[in-house]
Amino acid sequence: MQKNERVKMRSWFFFLLLLFCCCTSIHRKTVLVGIDPTFYPAPIGLQQDAILGFTLDLLDAVSVKIGYKLKPYNMSWDNLIDGLKMHKYPLIISTFCPTPSTCNQFAFTAVFLETGPLLVVPKFSPIKDLCDLDDKIVGIERRPQEIGLITTFPAIDFVFYNSVEEALSWTIDEEFDAALVPNILARAYVNNLFENGLAIANHNPVITEGFRFISLIEKNELLLAEITRAIESLQDEIHRLMQKWSL
Repeated sequence: MQKNERVKMRSWFFFLLLLFCCCTSIHRKTVLVGIDPTFYPAPIGLQQDAILGFTLDLLDAVSVKIGYKLKPYNMSWDNLIDGLKMHKYPLIISTFCPTPSTCNQFAFTAVFLETGPLLVVPKFSPIKDLCDLDDKIVGIERRPQEIGLITTFPAIDFVFYNSVEEALSWTIDEEFDAALVPNILARAYVNNLFENGLAIANHNPVITEGFRFISLIEKNELLLAEITRAIESLQDEIHRLMQKWSL
């Protein structure tokens, strides 16, 4: 009789354990994250597929950390912000930058994948940063963020270039002493096509720009804080994913 009771108790225990696991799985919260799979207008060239793969892997890694399932919700680039404002999803991933005006509407995590410009120089050049370039010619893009450097570094002769390929060619031919090139493109070109003639002087971007999680201000900020902590704890994993996707 006692043996039968023990068998029944074990059966009930396993039934309750199974029920608990099923309920936990069923009720695991899913959080939609708006993403434009082309990542326009981020300066990434032909790296969209690699960045999308990296982003999806990162969503999975962050999901494990915070206990929610972060599920991508595809949107076109021109509707991504509107979808956030219309509450189609509580979060987006974007290179949309925090400014005094945007910070009145949106909350931002730190950058988890840099796109800001790197300083590219001829191979074996002693130049390490912009402070070494007084009275030198430096190629830059015609963007407000980089145009602002003209005031910050008045002793540098900044020249606008029309394409990354042009900037790199002029640097290798020493018509430019250096060029500021978007992070992901700089790595892609310097590590491949131009590896024998160019080098990245400093792997810290001159301007902090890149991919972030973004939410409406005063909405989902606790969730954003959890994601921020998760990203901080996932730096080794982020580095591994960058290597996996050749970023």
